[in-house]
Amino acid sequence: MKELEARVRAGTFQHNDPVLTWMVSNVVCHYDNKDNVYPRKDRPENKIDGVIALLSALNRYMQPEEESSIYNKRGLTVA
Repeated sequence: MKELEARVRAGTFQHNDPVLTWMVSNVVCHYDNKDNVYPRKDRPENKIDGVIALLSALNRYMQPEEESSIYNKRGLTVA
């Protein structure tokens, strides 16, 4: 959440999806004791699924690339 906020504030994150805009407006930030931020919604009818997917994708994007995958060496096996 902090990375997404930083990108939005810096102007490096842009989109043209009105549904995502609506979902972002439904997000309420919840902080824990360690200053971690979690997305929440106030009411059950508010949907934030697109924001959760965006955060998951951003997390994966930020991870370093794996040097090599076992699947690159041997391919997939089917039992």
